[in-house]
Amino acid sequence: ALSPNGSALFVTGFGGHKIRRVEVATGAVSAFAGSSTQGGSDGVGGAARFSRPATVAVSPDGSTLLVCTTWALRQVCVAAPP
Repeated sequence: ALSPNGSALFVTGFGGHKIRRVEVATGAVSAFAGSSTQGGSDGVGGAARFSRPATVAVSPDGSTLLVCTTWALRQVCVAAPP
């Protein structure tokens, strides 16, 4: 899913249980949320756990990702609220 301003692309890693962020301008890839460990717990960054994330969508204001996993629909904050 592309961020509303077009600067970042969020992609899922189905087998890797992660959400990755790709900076469109540079192509730099970083782990955004999740880890190699499968699960279903909330957390910040690598502390979050996903079970095979399959699809991701970005809210119109870019503040939230909706992640569809094997067993759940999860909400992920892109940035901390002000």
